[in-house]
Amino acid sequence: SCATPTTMAAWHGVHVGDAHSSWILRCRPVKKLRANAPKEKLPDLAVDPRSHVLTLLNQTRTKRAFFISIRSHICMDAAGVKLRPAQWRDRDGKVRTSTTFVVTVHPRKALDVCRISELRRLSDLDIYSDIVDVQAMSEPEEDETPAVLSFPFESGESFFCSQSAGGELTHFAHPSTWHAVDFDAPVGTPLLAVEDGHVHALQEEEIGGGADCSLLFHWNSLTLLLADGHTTVEYVHIRPGSSRVSVGDKVVKGQVICESADAGFCPTPHLHIEVHPHADSASVKSLPIVFQSSSGALFLPQAGSWYNAEAGLVPFVSEAQAATTQPEVPGTAAPNERSVNARGVAHEEQDALGAAESLPSGADSVHEHTQDSEAVDSSSSGGWETVSDETSDV
Repeated sequence: SCATPTTMAAWHGVHVGDAHSSWILRCRPVKKLRANAPKEKLPDLAVDPRSHVLTLLNQTRTKRAFFISIRSHICMDAAGVKLRPAQWRDRDGKVRTSTTFVVTVHPRKALDVCRISELRRLSDLDIYSDIVDVQAMSEPEEDETPAVLSFPFESGESFFCSQSAGGELTHFAHPSTWHAVDFDAPVGTPLLAVEDGHVHALQEEEIGGGADCSLLFHWNSLTLLLADGHTTVEYVHIRPGSSRVSVGDKVVKGQVICESADAGFCPTPHLHIEVHPHADSASVKSLPIVFQSSSGALFLPQAGSWYNAEAGLVPFVSEAQAATTQPEVPGTAAPNERSVNARGVAHEEQDALGAAESLPSGADSVHEHTQDSEAVDSSSSGGWETVSDETSDV
């Protein structure tokens, strides 16, 4: 077995999984691939030139998360079903289409993720990847207590929690995001100051948004430094130009400060709210968040549940009410498209990886990006052909 099964959720156009997800083609030990090219350095990403299977290789001793977007081309799962793509806006506002993957690969394992359809040559492949070592959340310190905040939305509506602590889409990979909470909300939903404080930082110029990994490092946010002087609260994915305040302005609890949206990596429009001890370092781990309803009840949001300002947890939400508060997402899944990432046993196919063409993305760095492949280097040896692409380390 390549990994212990985990529960996987579904996001529009994003396929989240590991070796046990039903849409994954195959899981193998990396050493089996090394036997075919013992003297060559294996890449992190490879595409078989015959079967067009995309393979992810984790050659380290640490669990790794692969964030990958394939633009324009159709991706097929283990059953030959089209994996659902999604529309997104690039940073110039142009609407594009991608199929995106968030895949956890255990140490020394290789996963065949999908088969890329209608790919004539590797130079036609438009792909973006970011690979990170999954960092375990450290034990809480003795004096570490959750931040108690008021609900960031106005009364009268309920909001769906799509990701909570350790969320499987983007929160799980690093302590700085572990305790963040996501609430799905339509673009333009007013956001409230969760406590008294002042505006510490503001970024609201990004117009790109949606489910493409190139947007993982480009978002809008507003950060409050709370009145205690020790705690910052970050509102992420806010609507461009929507802030009602400026850096240095004082705010009071319940004041409208900006609007939610989908700026950055957002399969659906949502508010991502994150709390940190006040410090200059971006590596400071996040703090647990507990919200307090207007009735005084404390609640810790859990993914898959609905919440509002009056009661906290909402035990039942009617279809009509859900329709008014869940954000619209462009595109619908055709009958022959897979749009749910279900847990399952990895499908065992017998395709050989063969002389795969590699998509190197800088195996020695924590963050790696592989963008817009342009040409195949025909001078490569050992059957692994490298791609001339733009690779940058963060």
